Amino acid sequence: MHVRGSAFPLLSMILAGATIAACSSGSTDTGPVSQSTSSLKGGCDEGDHAFGDGDEQNDDGDTDVSDIKKGQNAFLHGIRTGNGRQCATCHVPRDAFMLKPASVERRFNCLPKDKDGNPKVDHDPLFNSIDANDSASDFTNLRKGLVRITLPLPPNVTIDELPGATTISVWRKVPTVRDSQIHHPYQLDGRAATLQIQAQGAVVAHSQATLLDTETLDQIAAFESAQFSNDRSRDIAAALLAGTPAPSPFPTDLTEQETRGQTVFTRKCAGCHGGPTMDQCVRANNEACAVGAPKTPDRQMFQNVLSNLTSTRNANNLPLYTIRCTNAAGVVTIKRGRPDPGRVLISGDCSDISRFEARPLFDVKNHAPYFHDGQAQTLAEVLDTYNNFFFQIPNSPTGQTFGPPMTTAETADVLAFLNRL
Repeated sequence: MHVRGSAFPLLSMILAGATIAACSSGSTDTGPVSQSTSSLKGGCDEGDHAFGDGDEQNDDGDTDVSDIKKGQNAFLHGIRTGNGRQCATCHVPRDAFMLKPASVERRFNCLPKDKDGNPKVDHDPLFNSIDANDSASDFTNLRKGLVRITLPLPPNVTIDELPGATTISVWRKVPTVRDSQIHHPYQLDGRAATLQIQAQGAVVAHSQATLLDTETLDQIAAFESAQFSNDRSRDIAAALLAGTPAPSPFPTDLTEQETRGQTVFTRKCAGCHGGPTMDQCVRANNEACAVGAPKTPDRQMFQNVLSNLTSTRNANNLPLYTIRCTNAAGVVTIKRGRPDPGRVLISGDCSDISRFEARPLFDVKNHAPYFHDGQAQTLAEVLDTYNNFFFQIPNSPTGQTFGPPMTTAETADVLAFLNRL
């Protein structure tokens, strides 16, 4: 779970704190945070609350009163009621604030066993059945880094396999909280306009706790808004705050191969991962489809072409549904074999079936698994998916040319470039 206010004054304080921390320590990683409380009775989460490279523990010069420091503490153990989960239970600091399959696997293997050899899942709140139980005793989906999300069905949307249902449960990965200042609205379907809304929803739906007070939410906002993937994303946030032209999101010291990869990336990928934040729709003539800060759903890029083409792959063997959506004119759109209706659950717009956000790509090499359902484990798999599905399309509605598929050499160049972001 993560929170953030929508006002830019908060960012000003955070960037000031980031400058102080960077100048005083010379490093963006100041070591492990306190683990005075643990989310595991057996200690199998040892190290999960340590910070990775680039994850700030900044303050405004006085750690006793710093909202960022208080927010860090609230992020780790600020939820006093509920099932024992904290923000850091699923947004693991040392794992780029994500829930990575390897970490879940380690924690699963740490669970003690009963006399019949079954894991005692009550020893770790991560395995609470409210969103982790997929009717498999080995928690198959959770061990892939997926959690169950239950959302209401809009009045104009029905699911053939769930007759009479008013809600649907889908499985999605836990996205990083890094770069929250430059990437919003929130959640993979953009359903939360602010991080406060997102956090309160998570407190109730995933932690089964009472609502957090506004002060605590604002403190967590200060902490999370200080988390940047690298200096480039931080500099872009500062430029957006100042109203000055944002710098390039790309490194300036690229090798020859990486430069070739950037050229291919700009031609084939910027249609969805464009602009300084690498999550905006950019037309072929480099004109942004929509501009403005802070972001709104019409600025955020929600794409469905790739989701449409890859849903039938269903690499994680998720339940498949037939989705029927009726528009205002009474026209029914039918999509079969889809594991997740996507943003249509939020908007009710039939064109949003299987539509999900395009995320920024800063430090993307450390943000696996990829896509909303974690179906790609490596960047090489991501590029393979694009080559086999997406780049078969000649062009997009925004005028961006995607096809033909990349050559073997181009794929290697783009992979090298992505690993530098």
